[in-house]
Amino acid sequence: NESLFNLVSVTDDEAQYFYEQNKDQLTRDEQVKAAHILVATKEEADELVKQIKNNANFSELAVLKSIDPSAKFNHGDLGYFSHGQMVEEFEDAAFALPIGHSTTVKTQFGYHLLKVLDKKSAGIIPYSEAKEELKSNLLLEKQRKLVQDSVELLKQNSNIKYYP
Repeated sequence: NESLFNLVSVTDDEAQYFYEQNKDQLTRDEQVKAAHILVATKEEADELVKQIKNNANFSELAVLKSIDPSAKFNHGDLGYFSHGQMVEEFEDAAFALPIGHSTTVKTQFGYHLLKVLDKKSAGIIPYSEAKEELKSNLLLEKQRKLVQDSVELLKQNSNIKYYP
């Protein structure tokens, strides 16, 4: 089953070249990756802090104790976020903490045991992080052009008559 799309591909060199030509536009804001366990009371938060200090597994506790419904499948991991995406108290704490550190934060939702998992500084996205998405986008662009060119070729070689 030969597909038209098998005729096009994107090499690492093409992706690298595109990156070098366009990296000024491939930027991101400062980001932090955090996980949290949301509970209703300060007492519950304090109890979680004790358990974490006694080497309890953060992600397992998130599944068992968090009242955030998403914790059941994301284990409390909120992924990366930039400024302006989370409630202010939570965000301020997340950006202030070093990687690997935890704190308790009170917000309108309750008490969060917050753990910073990673940080990415603002600036140009490194090629290693951009490569796969660039290759995917370049491939889609080649496929789109291939379809356009094929349609034009079919039009030129057809006997279709257009009447006003």
